Amino acid sequence: MKNLEMWVGILELNDQGNYVPVVIEERKDVKCGGLYVLRQGQSRRIQVKVAPVKGSGDSPLNCMHITSMSIGSIYLRHRNDEPLDGYQDIDLDRLRGKWADALMRRRDYLDKELRKIMEKKGSSCLL
Repeated sequence: MKNLEMWVGILELNDQGNYVPVVIEERKDVKCGGLYVLRQGQSRRIQVKVAPVKGSGDSPLNCMHITSMSIGSIYLRHRNDEPLDGYQDIDLDRLRGKWADALMRRRDYLDKELRKIMEKKGSSCLL
């Protein structure tokens, strides 16, 4: 399996007409890795970079173009608001549940198959 790394940055138009990276405020009380400090009324661009992780598999994978992107869960936050929790915990719990269900279904299937084999062996021994 090939792993990918993805970097996302927000660029704002500065006074000289150039898009420059937005300042990221890193705080220990924020679990998502940092807060983008945006200036009101500025034009913005989102910069995305995707690259394969070296040594993460031998599948050929070419990351030349990003054809689409979706952004969601944008919040207007004030400095005094409670910190946001990252979505990682929610996503991991959901994934853990899906994998547990899939493993249980697989175990049930294999149990049935083993029972069929054992029944066949038992009936052939009686003959």
